[in-house]
Amino acid sequence: MRWETFAKAKSNLAPSAAATLILIVASGCGTVQPSGRPPASAQEPGRGPEGRLAIACHLEATAASDICTLNADGSDLRRLTSGPRNEYDADWSPAGRELVFRSAPSADPASSGPSDIVVVDVETKLLRNLTNHPEWGNWSPAWSPDDKWIAFYSERDHQPGLYLIRPDGTDMHLLLKGDAEYPSWSPNGDALVFMSLGFPPGSSSSAYDVWLVNADGTNLRQLTDSDGEDGWPAYSPDGKQIAYTHDRGPTIGYEIVVVDRTGGNPVVVTPGNDGLSHDYPAWSPDGRYLAWSGYAQSGADRGGVFVMNLANNTPQAIASDGVGPAWQPSSANSDATPSR
Repeated sequence: MRWETFAKAKSNLAPSAAATLILIVASGCGTVQPSGRPPASAQEPGRGPEGRLAIACHLEATAASDICTLNADGSDLRRLTSGPRNEYDADWSPAGRELVFRSAPSADPASSGPSDIVVVDVETKLLRNLTNHPEWGNWSPAWSPDDKWIAFYSERDHQPGLYLIRPDGTDMHLLLKGDAEYPSWSPNGDALVFMSLGFPPGSSSSAYDVWLVNADGTNLRQLTDSDGEDGWPAYSPDGKQIAYTHDRGPTIGYEIVVVDRTGGNPVVVTPGNDGLSHDYPAWSPDGRYLAWSGYAQSGADRGGVFVMNLANNTPQAIASDGVGPAWQPSSANSDATPSR
């Protein structure tokens, strides 16, 4: 269960996240070598980042997190949920009017226990549970681009695996048995990429790798096989690349790697000398920017959510207290965000 990184981020986030970062481009999942090539989806600088992002935020002196949204430049932070429950792992509906997320009764993000999949209307803030079980854990929901399904990982009924459910809470079924966490849909909805300890179930390794499966549960294949943990994958908007987190050990921490959809041409797009670990990559709808979570390594007084222009190597901190960014789809209307 992937609570550890969130717990570490929560405990290390600092009040200020003003940081000037330098882009380091490298090659390799296990072996890192310098390279000067930015990801193909961001060859032109273009204008600044647009739209809104959802994050898990901490706005009060409490261990619990809430779902918030903010503009891509860090302005206009708005809280959508509140209360004692720990809420994160947010993902947008294709229309950008709703968010699906994980909600846990424990205020301690490092604890193991039940959690449910919940949807919130961004304008009205009304909630509806898609799962409601006092025992099983359900997490890492991902909304399909055609708005027909929400994929998520569940431990339910002693059959852990990747499940699908309709946005109205009906027709839940097991798609893939085994460890398949933090799925991300391909843009055309024909495949899912996710992190896993391995297959078949029961033959897991000690570290996560990135895997893919067709949307009908067929053609399971492994994308990464490197030293250290690989996880939290995200398809690029054009479907040609996948960003994911790679663990390079306690002295360097987590970095964001971008690869071709077949796993080739790996490029590291986060700095290795900023005192931060980086995870939860999220693409902007136009593919020009990546957002990620950055949390302190070795007590560095920085952390939060960052957005980086992939063309001119200019990351910036947009939130000093938050993790798990998700970018609102470009199809969202301007009235999808709540009124003040």
